[in-house]
Amino acid sequence: MKLSHRHALFILLSLLLLLLSAGAIQRLIQLSLNFGNSEASHIPVIPCVSAALIWFHRKTIFRQVRWSIFGMIGIALGLVLWSADRTGGVRLNENDQVALLTFALIVSWLGGFLLLYGSDAFRSALFPLLFLFLAIPIPSMLLERIIALLQSGSAE
Repeated sequence: MKLSHRHALFILLSLLLLLLSAGAIQRLIQLSLNFGNSEASHIPVIPCVSAALIWFHRKTIFRQVRWSIFGMIGIALGLVLWSADRTGGVRLNENDQVALLTFALIVSWLGGFLLLYGSDAFRSALFPLLFLFLAIPIPSMLLERIIALLQSGSAE
C-alpha cells in the first residue's frame, strides 16, 4: 500500500476519533484555557510539539512502513476506556473524566498509528508519540497528593 493511502487512512481514523471525543476535547480545551487552573495550561502546546517533531523527522519515521496487527490492541483498549466512561461504568469528577477520555483518545490514536505504520515507524516516532501523554490532565487524587507533598516539603 502506498504511503499516501496509509496517511489517508490515518487521517480518516483520526477524524473518527476526534468526532467520538469531541465533547471531551472541548472540555479539555476549556480546562487548559481556564486561567484559574494553572495545572493544565501546557496542554494546548503538547499536540503542536508532537506534530512538529513528527514532521521534522518524517523521512526517518516513515522510511519503512508496514501493517502491525498489535495496533488493534491499542485501538480496542482506548475504545473500552471510552465506552466505560460513556456507559456509566465509572463515576468520576469532571477533571478525572476528561483525563480518562483524553487517555482513551491518545491510546486509540497510538494504536491506529501502530496499526497503519508498523512497529518500525512507531519506534522511530516513540518520543513525539509518548509526549502526547503530557496532554492528559493530572487526575485529582494524584494532583492532591503531589501538592500536599510539595507543601509539606516547603514548610520544613
